[in-house]
Amino acid sequence: MKNLALISLCVIALLLSCKKDQENYPIIYPGPYFPVYPNSWWTYMLYQKNYLVYDSDIVFIDSVMEAHSVDPAYQLNKYVEKVVDSKDVYSGPCYVPFYDDMPVYYYDRLHWGYDSTIKWPILSEKIGFTFPKHSPDTSSGYPYEIMTVIEKYFNGTDSVLVLRGYWINSDHNENRIDIENYTKSIGLTSTYRIDTLNQDTIWWRKLIDYYVSFDSTSVDY
Repeated sequence: MKNLALISLCVIALLLSCKKDQENYPIIYPGPYFPVYPNSWWTYMLYQKNYLVYDSDIVFIDSVMEAHSVDPAYQLNKYVEKVVDSKDVYSGPCYVPFYDDMPVYYYDRLHWGYDSTIKWPILSEKIGFTFPKHSPDTSSGYPYEIMTVIEKYFNGTDSVLVLRGYWINSDHNENRIDIENYTKSIGLTSTYRIDTLNQDTIWWRKLIDYYVSFDSTSVDY
């Protein structure tokens, strides 16, 4: 019985030690223009113009709702930064919010490559900053979008960050640009896809409801 009690005490001590170690890992909070705090959510309405007859003036609008959310707590996460001598080398563990099941590191997400993972931008506050939107791999020949941070302005109530995107290797989107607006302390508030030949807005997304928790304490230890 004494041996059993001693083993139980050792197990408890080990568990407490592990939990204490986990509590020492840093928390990476989200950036102000992409405030994906735990338990936050956003609801959008998506609209698209469709022509009843090609090249005609008869237009009808399709619409659909789109929802995004963040898990209830910051979660411990790490990833393979590189491989050395056939062994995975991991990043330092830290707690991050999970937006639509995706870990977010301030303004970065993770891109999984062939044998390693890198952080890749969702957006930036640096005016003129340019990056491929979905992947650093631009050599495959597949369509991809190049985003540029073009301005930050005050609309009388809030600070707004504006990104503009154009498509590469895409016949369908060759003459189209995307404009994304991120509002401070809210997140993405609108997206517009514009036909540059006639300056017509052919697709757009608008925020219709949201909740940002600004929760900095809910951690899944």
